[in-house]
Amino acid sequence: MEQCILKINQYLKIDISVALGSVENGYPYVHKSYQHAYKLKDYRLLPPNSVVNYEQLKRNTAHFEDDFTIDYDSLKSAILSNNKTEALLCVDAIFGRLKNRTDVTSEYVLGLTAEMLFHIFGTLQLPGNHMDEIHRRTGHALFDILRAHPKTDLSEWLKLFIGNYMDQLETTYESIHPTIKSILQYIDGHYAEEMSLKTLSNTFNVSTAYLGQLFKKTTGDMFSNYLNRIRIEKSKELLAQTTLKSNQISTMIGFTNVTYFSNIFKKFVGVYPIEYRKALAKVTKPAPAD
Repeated sequence: MEQCILKINQYLKIDISVALGSVENGYPYVHKSYQHAYKLKDYRLLPPNSVVNYEQLKRNTAHFEDDFTIDYDSLKSAILSNNKTEALLCVDAIFGRLKNRTDVTSEYVLGLTAEMLFHIFGTLQLPGNHMDEIHRRTGHALFDILRAHPKTDLSEWLKLFIGNYMDQLETTYESIHPTIKSILQYIDGHYAEEMSLKTLSNTFNVSTAYLGQLFKKTTGDMFSNYLNRIRIEKSKELLAQTTLKSNQISTMIGFTNVTYFSNIFKKFVGVYPIEYRKALAKVTKPAPAD
């Protein structure tokens, strides 16, 4: 695999990352391997020109107890609002709770840290190439975690990582056109409402044509596609964290037609919402006790 990547680099002059899915028993189960590989790709923590193996990750990732929950929304909110003090306090609180448990192993902490990286940084949204730049700078984080020494203080490592990430996040936002910056913030808070370039142009007092061109230039994406991506990311969180049905989630995130929602979901994720939820449940299902 490494030789294939090397040849692609040499002849096509592009960087690639490869995600290997799970080992399955026969062709009828190939879709499961694909879903596992896509899960790794979807979290966008793969450094360029690398191979990440689901089976290896599974061996190094802890299965989490139902009674240990993490308030990811508060942590992500602190990161996006550039409240570094609050973000680091959230990390301290999480690891402080771990220290009070007698059933926590170093492997558990390592797996938890990797899962936090997945959950937080894989769902943060920044326009176009800005997100690519951040992940070029931080993309080796997952591999650093997997190679971490058992005695590594992962709470301090994660706080340093989050701090550096937030510094880059601040630099990124400073480079975004102020009108687009306001619109992105508006979309994040109103994504479930009926929205179009025309309604946004009226709200922000700019012409529709100019806004469409500026949005595409700044984010690297068409407005409708960007809005759909935001909605799908929100739906993935609801699929993972709630038992709501697809039609309920569809309405909550701004789609009026559940079939259209399912098709858009498959376009971005590669599988339908019900398949995504089933695959996620199998990935996070605790291993049977020895």
